[in-house]
Amino acid sequence: MRAVLQTKLKNSPVPVYFIIHGINPREKARFIKQAKRCEPYKNIHIKIITLRNDFANEQLSNIDLIEPPVFKPVSFTPVREMTLHNPLTLGFFGQYRREKNIRFFLEAYKKAKFDIPVKLIVQGATAMQEDSDEFEKIIKEYNAVENIEFWHKNLIGPAWEEALQCVDVIIAPYAAERYRYHWSAMLFNAIGFYKPILQSPEMNPEVLANYKIGEALNLNSEDEFSVQLEQFVNSYNRNKDNYKTGLEAANTAFSHEKLIHNILGK
Repeated sequence: MRAVLQTKLKNSPVPVYFIIHGINPREKARFIKQAKRCEPYKNIHIKIITLRNDFANEQLSNIDLIEPPVFKPVSFTPVREMTLHNPLTLGFFGQYRREKNIRFFLEAYKKAKFDIPVKLIVQGATAMQEDSDEFEKIIKEYNAVENIEFWHKNLIGPAWEEALQCVDVIIAPYAAERYRYHWSAMLFNAIGFYKPILQSPEMNPEVLANYKIGEALNLNSEDEFSVQLEQFVNSYNRNKDNYKTGLEAANTAFSHEKLIHNILGK
């Protein structure tokens, strides 16, 4: 935004859109400063992807708050019916980072007593050698635990889509405050793939508040987390139709069509 004011784009005859993927409190003051500098140029439009309203008092005419879109598979049509494999398959996906607190989750999983067969897939993509070494250490620690399958690899394109499709439930206990402000790709993948989700309370809490698509996890206590995991799994078959209804509503609310309308202001 600072740079565009040094270019001819500020006087462009066609609209110029900035699409900002969330603004956290540390960034807000600097962002507002540049948004005010852009305000005189009526062809510059700033769209903040967010589920919050942290700009109600700013009264900037060039800012719109728009909701995030779902991530849908592109190589196949998602199955809208809730799946229930035998065993029920839980998927923990994404780049390995310490903040994802995998050991806490794995210890809780070990303690849980399920009424039905359950399988857990834990995928970790690592970019740094220290992350790779740490993830390999975790694999060795928990390799003997029954029905846990570790994938230490990247999942890209069709491989990523197939991995999400093969699980019944997605687990994302990523306890990081930034997820209140920056929309979670894992949550919006779960919605787009019609998969119920178990997630941290910080992860875009507005979604679970409005759509019954899963549960917010208690990450303060390993024992409480374990009991919550038990209850979710043991009642899954009973509740899966409710999750289907919630996921259908969320897919409509966060559709690609709605994103386009929000960007264009129509």
